[in-house]
Amino acid sequence: MERLLAVVSRDASLPYEFCLTSASVLRPFHIRWPTMASILTVSAASSSTSDPLHTSGCPMEELSELLRRGVSLDPIIGRFRAWWDTMKFSTSSEANTGIPWPTYIPEDAYGERMRIDYVRLLQLIVSLVGIGLSLRLMFYLIEQINPTAKEKRLARKRAQQMFTQLGLKTMPTLTDYEVGIAVNLVDTRVLSTEWNSIGGLDEVIDAIQQSVIEPFQQVPLVPYYSRLLRPPKGVLLFGPPGCGKTMLARAMARAANAYFINLQISALVNMWYGETQKYVEATFSLAHKLQPSIIFIDELDSFLTTRSYTDNESTRMIKTQFMALWDGLLTEESTRILIVGATNRPEDLDQAILRRLPFKVSVPMPNVDQRVRILSICLHGEPMAIGLSERDIREIATRTEGLSGSDLNELCREAAFCCYRLEKSRDSPRLRREHFFTALQKFLSNRVATQAPRRELQLPLD
Repeated sequence: MERLLAVVSRDASLPYEFCLTSASVLRPFHIRWPTMASILTVSAASSSTSDPLHTSGCPMEELSELLRRGVSLDPIIGRFRAWWDTMKFSTSSEANTGIPWPTYIPEDAYGERMRIDYVRLLQLIVSLVGIGLSLRLMFYLIEQINPTAKEKRLARKRAQQMFTQLGLKTMPTLTDYEVGIAVNLVDTRVLSTEWNSIGGLDEVIDAIQQSVIEPFQQVPLVPYYSRLLRPPKGVLLFGPPGCGKTMLARAMARAANAYFINLQISALVNMWYGETQKYVEATFSLAHKLQPSIIFIDELDSFLTTRSYTDNESTRMIKTQFMALWDGLLTEESTRILIVGATNRPEDLDQAILRRLPFKVSVPMPNVDQRVRILSICLHGEPMAIGLSERDIREIATRTEGLSGSDLNELCREAAFCCYRLEKSRDSPRLRREHFFTALQKFLSNRVATQAPRRELQLPLD
């Protein structure tokens, strides 16, 4: 219809043959409006009386003649509308069989054609559903073949949450193995340990600040640049248990203002062959992408012990690759990656590991003055300890020879419970020396018998 009006609106004569024989044009008319196809298909046989246009009193010559006389399109549209109202639906199989179109069509022909379309639509829906089920089954089989796929997907989600917590708007491009290591990132802003919360280790803290933290932050120590002022590649904290090694590592992470990776050995070990080496490599590649970064390994002796012929293949490969990536042939000198290790058994470490930990910090058992400082920090801000004087605290420290900082903290907790049990009838119980002495006697009686403290190991610098 639009084509017909476009032709006649240019005030040109309509041709006697106006054939739209393209199957792509006629097919939709055959489906829904069969008579429209008969309107637009005018052949040389249209001059006969059997042509539906001539039968209905709407020949093409009259349309062209009316337009030549300057007649508007409104009467033409009206005549087409009147003609359309008098027509009945018709269909034709001429496109397939060559049989001439009938003027009138049975009414059930249209319904039969629509039933065929519904069948095809149902076939299409069934095919799409089958394709979807096949794809779902294929993805399920792939996940079953790769058992670590689900674990890696969950690790990527947790890593995204951690990067958001750290303030990174966009997550850096990471591999699946780097994502598995990124789960061990720690937000240093939530760490409550500071330098002033560590008692009795003032000399150790000063040495760490001057030799590790300041060079790591690239603070100019001299007016000129020197490669000798670079920070060490590793720091070893060794000493008896409970003396503050982990607290020193936390304070270092908070003071260095760097990304802190609390590396767990379980994050590296994998049952599949070759996966452990990939996680070791991902540890250093992630630290390189996030530098400045600190990798902290607690209980280092359980991971990097002395190599021997009794080691199995996987353990030896882990140690070798870890040391090669730490300080190997392709290690860059300008990288700002610091590895901090803490151990109670430094003599069990491999000599190559000790060489890569040049800055060694001994954290010994506290003396009397250090115990006084530790007790003061443990009792600071406690309402129950208001009645204790400095003389009382020193006397308690004198009687606690051989206790570590962790033991002193546990002693204060036990003394508070002892005070509460004896003076719970009072509104505000107060700690006294007698409560500490009672708690100390109970603590020593329940203490597990251990070997005598070993002599501090004198570790070589290289």
